[in-house]
Amino acid sequence: MVLIIISLTVVLIILVNQYLNRKKRFQDSNKLEQIWRYRYYLKIPFFWCYYITNNADISKRTLWGLLKGIEQSNMNWMYTMDEVSDHFKEKYKE
Repeated sequence: MVLIIISLTVVLIILVNQYLNRKKRFQDSNKLEQIWRYRYYLKIPFFWCYYITNNADISKRTLWGLLKGIEQSNMNWMYTMDEVSDHFKEKYKE
């Protein structure tokens, strides 16, 4: 019983925090909030199976990537321009 009350309290705190910080990036969130936002990934296999069984005209790997990108958008997972430019500087370092 105590475990249920603690779990419900944690979920309530996370929901209130998420409501107040709606525009907060995924990367700027604390670990508990990041774990909560990972719930969006749970839908991906179901959508993937649905589109594959309905003969989607797209490769399986591309479909998985698109679905993952859509859910990352829902998670507010985005990069700043500085992060993107630093990534390319490291990747294509001469």
